[in-house]
Amino acid sequence: MPRKNKAVVLSRDIILERAAEGDKSVLPQLRELLQESPTLLRSAGNIAEQVERSWVGRIAGDNIVVSEAIRMKLTQMHRELSGDNPSLMEKLIVERILACWLQMQYVETIFAQNLSKMDPGAIQHYQKWIEKAQGRYLSAMRTLAVVRRLQVPNVQVNIGEKQINMVNNINQTGEMADEEM
Repeated sequence: MPRKNKAVVLSRDIILERAAEGDKSVLPQLRELLQESPTLLRSAGNIAEQVERSWVGRIAGDNIVVSEAIRMKLTQMHRELSGDNPSLMEKLIVERILACWLQMQYVETIFAQNLSKMDPGAIQHYQKWIEKAQGRYLSAMRTLAVVRRLQVPNVQVNIGEKQINMVNNINQTGEMADEEM
């Protein structure tokens, strides 16, 4: 029986290796393998995780200490931003927030490390890059806040014979304005 397991793992590895090299002849076996292995499907199909790995690799390089520390920080941020029972939309937005945070940290790090060697044009270029990265990060954070506000239920209050309906209204700036109906 262990021999059969080894053969299955070997053929799985061969399928994955050939597929990674672009061999389309293994596509039917690959699809079957992905359907039989939800873990593999989640891992290979999670683009946000691949983006995260790429940014961590760029920031940490070969330094495993920095890489693991960043991963632990990301796990903590993910947990804190996601909350107890996040919706699918919240999960996607949190992934975006983390990607934007990594990108912003990367640009800030490169800028700080090379500032003394930069001419004014390069400094201006990096400052624009930082501003854009920060803008994407803050926009993703704002989007999460708006989505969470929209999930707050409308409130109806009955006081004596008077009924007051409060509707949560999000304006274009992401601020909540309660209105009576």
